[in-house]
Amino acid sequence: MAPRRGELPLLLNTPSKKANPTRGANGQSLLSKFLQGKPVRISVSTLPEWSKTPREYYEQLDQFYKEWFSSVITIIEKSGRQNEFADLLPLFKRIKTQFVKEGEPADVIVKILPEIIIQLQCGASACYIVKPCDPDYVPQMLLSQENSKESRRVQERTFKKQALHEIGHSLGLNDQYAQARNKNPSRYASAYIYDGIMNKNSRISCDEADGLINLSDILRGTARGGNKGWKSLCPFSKDYYIRGRSALRGPYWISSPYPGVFVLETYQAGKVISSQTYALADQPAFVPLDPHMREKVLKRDLFDRPVVSQGANGEKIYYTYFFEGYFRLAVKNGQALWAEKDVSFRDGSTPILAHSFFFKRKGTPTALELEKMGKKDFLWYKEAPQFGKEIQSRLIVLNADGKAIGYSLDDKSRALASLQANLLHPNKAPRSPQQKMQRQLMEFFQQAQFQEQLLQWARQKIK
Repeated sequence: MAPRRGELPLLLNTPSKKANPTRGANGQSLLSKFLQGKPVRISVSTLPEWSKTPREYYEQLDQFYKEWFSSVITIIEKSGRQNEFADLLPLFKRIKTQFVKEGEPADVIVKILPEIIIQLQCGASACYIVKPCDPDYVPQMLLSQENSKESRRVQERTFKKQALHEIGHSLGLNDQYAQARNKNPSRYASAYIYDGIMNKNSRISCDEADGLINLSDILRGTARGGNKGWKSLCPFSKDYYIRGRSALRGPYWISSPYPGVFVLETYQAGKVISSQTYALADQPAFVPLDPHMREKVLKRDLFDRPVVSQGANGEKIYYTYFFEGYFRLAVKNGQALWAEKDVSFRDGSTPILAHSFFFKRKGTPTALELEKMGKKDFLWYKEAPQFGKEIQSRLIVLNADGKAIGYSLDDKSRALASLQANLLHPNKAPRSPQQKMQRQLMEFFQQAQFQEQLLQWARQKIK
């Protein structure tokens, strides 16, 4: 699971700053200590009735931390590239951990809890909790107690997989499974999906090896391969990294810190050389992009992909490539006109295509999203101010022909649907002043026309 960053009520004697006077791993990361040859101090908490003692759990965790680094060493050696990573190999071989009792200074606190308690706190059976804004906070790793209904062998295998995944977070890696990798992409993540421990598998793969090497280089200030970077350890990958950043992502990175605002970072040789913030310009009406719009490509990257183009109205369009899709942003006169995101991935055996379009309509940042899952398409329309709750949303379910077969509406849309029913059945129409009825009628037709525009846009994307 992704590392949690919020304030959470923690159980089993959460240490105070007085009890732990040393800085937590937010001030000096665990990986940094490992690379310096310093022991990482681990405190383990369990309930009194647990079958294992804290020290027994620590011995497992010590083994799992060392397995992370030994696995990366093995992947490097099997690739025959020992000379290329000769500076890191001795550092990865001297990993040390140290068991400390509750209340003693620790770099990470591991809590073994019943799964139901962790579900309430994490929304999953395990998580890694950090607080970047509090340098004195000691990170916490929450792991589930073994399930007594399973065999001992299955219990140990499940616990190991869970612990290795959370240890990956403690070293600085993000989730890599399809539903999460596009939500919080790291600078050092690859451009492909690999079936490793940070995805949904139980093994440490070449993708995790890439990530750990990149993180180590970032912490040590190493520019491996210079401005050309170094090639991925994954045998069939075309990816290579420059100062910890995948070159396949292109020279620009687009992010949206909150609705209606986009940040465009420009990279050169893996370093950010400029950053520009754009707010969405207000549009008088519905403005989703015409899929057949012609662009004039102004600049391509090393993979012959467009990274800057010019639209029909003179706007500059910047591209970011990530994982299984792209993000592009159109800007003109210091403002963003629209942004568009396309992603494709698999959830198990189900292929998923997701297309999102962002613009500002009548003063409100608006998102339009079409998600194709199997034989059905789901169309979301959402209006949300920069700060606050959504003010209008609706979901339309479409079949393979682009016909609406289901709706889920907010209160405002339901009121309009009720008005439509009353207009179709005059005998049931409420008695109201003529002026009010005309205003409602006009609003209804405007909404109906707008909804038809949504459907037309979706049908173009479906085709």
